[in-house]
Amino acid sequence: MDYTPTLLDLMGAPADATDLTRTMIQNIERGPIHNSFLPGAAVMGFDGETYDHKQDRTRLFKQLQAVLATMIDGEWHTLGDLEAKLNYPQASISARLRDLRKCRFGSHTVERRRVTGGLFEYRLPFEPAHSAHDAGGS
Repeated sequence: MDYTPTLLDLMGAPADATDLTRTMIQNIERGPIHNSFLPGAAVMGFDGETYDHKQDRTRLFKQLQAVLATMIDGEWHTLGDLEAKLNYPQASISARLRDLRKCRFGSHTVERRRVTGGLFEYRLPFEPAHSAHDAGGS
């Protein structure tokens, strides 16, 4: 049986990535999540007035994967830096950063700080998971 690498493998996610971050990456791999807590609710995923599932889902999904794969480093990035690295428009990257804040995409904290004037940097804070050994356990 052939092995298919997961997004975690392709991204080289840190071994000590938080459980929430690992779950977020795995959920993105699976695609839209059905909300079992709200009977009759639509499948959760991308949405919006102009969103067309057939035309937009794959494109937005790839953008979200790329933005998360870059932001998981915990470093500060401007939209211009991300645009140069990912080759996606700044408006699309900004939208994907907003998506990461949404509950259906992991409720991530995306920090923002002003560099100068109207220029901002963004980061997804990364805090290594603490093991029982680190806390004095065995």
